[in-house]
Amino acid sequence: MKDILIIFGLIVTLSTFGQRNNELVIDAYGKLTNGKYSEAVAAFDKALSESRDINSNWVLYRGIAKLRNGDDNAAKSDFETALQLKNNEGYLWLSRIYASRGNTVKSVSHLEKYLNNLKYPDLNKIKKDSAFIILHGTDEWFDLWQNDWLNMEQKLKQETEFYLKKGDFRSAHKTVESAESYMGSAFLIVFNSEIYLEEGIPGLALNEINKALQLEPHNLEILKKKADYLTELRKYEEAELIYEKILDITPEDFDIRKRRINNALQTENLSLAQKDIKILLTCFENADILYLAGNVNYAAGNYLEALKIYNRLINQKEPSAELYRARGLTYYNTGTFKFAAYDLSMSLDLEPDNIDANLYLGLSEYQMGNTKSACYYLKRAKAFGSNKADEYLERYCK
Repeated sequence: MKDILIIFGLIVTLSTFGQRNNELVIDAYGKLTNGKYSEAVAAFDKALSESRDINSNWVLYRGIAKLRNGDDNAAKSDFETALQLKNNEGYLWLSRIYASRGNTVKSVSHLEKYLNNLKYPDLNKIKKDSAFIILHGTDEWFDLWQNDWLNMEQKLKQETEFYLKKGDFRSAHKTVESAESYMGSAFLIVFNSEIYLEEGIPGLALNEINKALQLEPHNLEILKKKADYLTELRKYEEAELIYEKILDITPEDFDIRKRRINNALQTENLSLAQKDIKILLTCFENADILYLAGNVNYAAGNYLEALKIYNRLINQKEPSAELYRARGLTYYNTGTFKFAAYDLSMSLDLEPDNIDANLYLGLSEYQMGNTKSACYYLKRAKAFGSNKADEYLERYCK
């Protein structure tokens, strides 16, 4: 019994430690993303000091925070440590530091090492990187790009994109699938899945992504694509399981957390959506996050809180059809039909065929006693595919 209690206590301790670690990491990445570089350095220091293992990404991003804060010597030390921990992104960041110091030879040397350690380098991104503008025109920079850094799979992808620009999906699939390495290449299989998605066949895209995961089951980027495809197919519960798996590994992945909120709103998992939006709001206060917060409050029936957020957003930026519609639906649910009708009308000016805007504008007009106008918008909602509109047309527009 004593041994069982010890084991249980250890499990609870590890769980608490893991949660604490996640909170520290989320805080550190949030501060870095928001440009609070000094605070980010301190937050990464704290996360690293309380961690049982040294995480190379945390060291790397602490270095980025130091560099953004103007301390390139301290940043250089972190990037070198990241390299010792087998994080090859350190080469890229050291190359940027040497470029800023005018040390062309060392900058290009580190960039070459970076490219040599990448299986699928994004050459255009590197060439357009503003940090390397100072190198353009040097012999070292010219010599670097005489090498053929693309592998056969990337060259095949470039060839296939010719067909995609023409909308020739059949030839695109044929080109990829005829490659000798196709069945053993997660890269090509993922690309083939993207072709199916662009073609408007998400079911086949999902089949391909499952093949890729058989080859690379721990590849988070492939897992993210699978979740995206499941969401496209409205298999929200399955997507949610993948989002959970990804966030267990990388709790600082804010983009995935945003996707999980949208997914949770579809499944009406409000507790999960509220948990995630609370985390995001501690790190950000940009328009995208605020809009998500408004949607979460709307879904939870907190209409006054949702209105505060939507009002703030409409006052801050040029309103979109989506934002006018969100506030209009919120006004409708508070019984403020005049304001609802105004916002929904504004939304339709920007997006005339939206089903919900037409439906609820019709209902708002009816509540204000404007039956003729109500029936007009209800008929439009039905024409655009609303199943609910039939019921109201039968009731109000005989």
